[in-house]
Order: sequence, then structure tokens, then C-alpha cells
Amino acid sequence: MAVRIAVTKDADGRTIKTYGVNQDITDRVRAEEERVRLAEQLQQAQKLESIGRLEEAWLMTSTTS
Repeated sequence: MAVRIAVTKDADGRTIKTYGVNQDITDRVRAEEERVRLAEQLQQAQKLESIGRLEEAWLMTSTTS
């Protein structure tokens, strides 16, 4: 839940109006969590790809020696 509040005061500094807005940000929070999860999955996939390339290079050099 996001809350915004605005206060209007008169010349003497007394509050004469208050405004408040509550906003449900559940969807935004879930989308951010999903974005983080997908970024972590991508990073893991990239690590595995790098390991595979290193292994392939190692195998190629060890069989040609």
C-alpha cells in the first residue's frame, strides 16, 4: 500500500485542508519480484553456458595434445 498525504495551511500555519490517497501497489510489487526472479534465472543460465564453453574448450585442447 502506498500512501500520499498533502496538507494545506493558512497564513498562520494552521491546517485548513488535508488530502490523502491510498494506492494498492500489489501488482507493481509482484512484477518487481518476478523481474528479479527472471534476472537471477538469466544469470544462472549465463553461468552454466560459460562453464559449458570452458569445458568444451578444455576438451578440445586436451584431445589435440
